[in-house]
Amino acid sequence: MRLLAIFTLTAPVSAAVNAKCYFPGGAQSKGQACFPDQENSACCGPTFVCLSNGLCQPGPDSRQQYSYKFYRSACTDASWNSTECPQFCTGPGHDQDSGEGLQNCGTDKYCCKENYDCCSDSKNIFEIGTGNIVMTISASGSRSSSTSVSSAGASSTAPVSSNRAPSQRQNTTAIRVGVGLGVGILIAILVGVFVYLSRRRIKRAAPRQIPETELERLGKLKQSYQPPAVLEPSELDEQHKAWIPKEPQELEHKPLYEVPSPEPLAGSSDWKYGSERHWEDVNQPETRGMV
Repeated sequence: MRLLAIFTLTAPVSAAVNAKCYFPGGAQSKGQACFPDQENSACCGPTFVCLSNGLCQPGPDSRQQYSYKFYRSACTDASWNSTECPQFCTGPGHDQDSGEGLQNCGTDKYCCKENYDCCSDSKNIFEIGTGNIVMTISASGSRSSSTSVSSAGASSTAPVSSNRAPSQRQNTTAIRVGVGLGVGILIAILVGVFVYLSRRRIKRAAPRQIPETELERLGKLKQSYQPPAVLEPSELDEQHKAWIPKEPQELEHKPLYEVPSPEPLAGSSDWKYGSERHWEDVNQPETRGMV
């Protein structure tokens, strides 16, 4: 009897722990039971937080960006006849083979997602009990217990669980790196501005050089001009002076030569060398035998 009683008590628990999760349309979910100690339980997908009212909320380790803060997910009862299954957003017109988003319309008031603001129509709004954090389904599908309890009705409330520590450390490291880079860039900008202003101040303090005019340049050339030196006669080299005798000198005697007297040519009255007679005889026409 004792063994039968123990089996009776543990059978539902083990069934909920090892049970699979199903969507309202019958498709199997990758989620895990949020209440493993019950015979049937609402389920939430990996990285989602299980709330006590049967809703699921994206957890801090969720890498995907979701359109809604709350979702209706799956249930361990494939027929969805159990009262432990979320009995909302399951009928025709809703996502029956996947989770469906819910919009929070106030404290404990929700409406199923629509293509418009479903909270604007009071017919769409229904009330669910206050949702407190139960546990978080890890990315590997295992469960982790909650370290704090908060209300799911307030949109500003974030779930807290024991597997959030690594994420917090990562966020802290990222924040430190971002702050360090920002401070470094700001310091570099300030140093660049300081150097630029310093150089500009030095250029303004330096005397400005005015280009000299042509007259000023000619005046400087005139001042620097040096005339060539004139040598005195005494400074001339002795060997370049002309030699002038102080007393009259006797000229050297050179003999004079006379031209020999002309001789008559044989058989002719012409002269051998030219003379006045010769030129007269030669140039006169011959008158011999003429009357």
